Amino acid sequence: DEPSLSYNYYPRFAFKQPFVAEVPNITVAGPYASAFTEDGKLLLDPHNSFTPGAGWRTGGAVKTAISDAPLTVGTALIRGRAPEPTRTVPSAALVHDYWGNFYHWMLEELLKLRGIQQYEQTTGRDVPIIIPSDPKPCITESLRLLGYDEDNYIEWDGEPLGVERLVVPSFPDPTPRAIEWLRNEITSGLELSDKASPDWVYVSR
Repeated sequence: DEPSLSYNYYPRFAFKQPFVAEVPNITVAGPYASAFTEDGKLLLDPHNSFTPGAGWRTGGAVKTAISDAPLTVGTALIRGRAPEPTRTVPSAALVHDYWGNFYHWMLEELLKLRGIQQYEQTTGRDVPIIIPSDPKPCITESLRLLGYDEDNYIEWDGEPLGVERLVVPSFPDPTPRAIEWLRNEITSGLELSDKASPDWVYVSR
């Protein structure tokens, strides 16, 4: 009868086959860079997560987009269409960071680059990525280590942005193979020393 023992929280992981999609005529809007189709529907994979709170995250992104711009975003969605973009780019992919901290940037956003790069290799097209405006140093530094510079990304200013062809990788699962890919890609851009290093390195979340 102990109430504190009545609920058991456990991980729910179901790794799925990853994919990369090409979606035409998307408008990016809202503080969390939500991707809306022409008829005002939300693409799930840019926000969706492998955690039990995935639905809350997606719903929160739409709610915030509407409350942040009720006239431009809210009115458009009520009428069944995407917000009117202030400018349009030919192609792009969202690597935008929902939570704004190091952990989620590394394990959710940067892992999307694996699918984006696969798309680039398959199609021969260069795909600029959309990142937050005034990005934190950890964002630009990690992108630099992965071979991205200012010519490869768009610092999105929050205004509705039209994308003629949005490249959407499936939301990345933190599989051992995906983590290994990210580690190898980042360390390949580092000059590592053979000198003795500490036994433990603490990285604060």
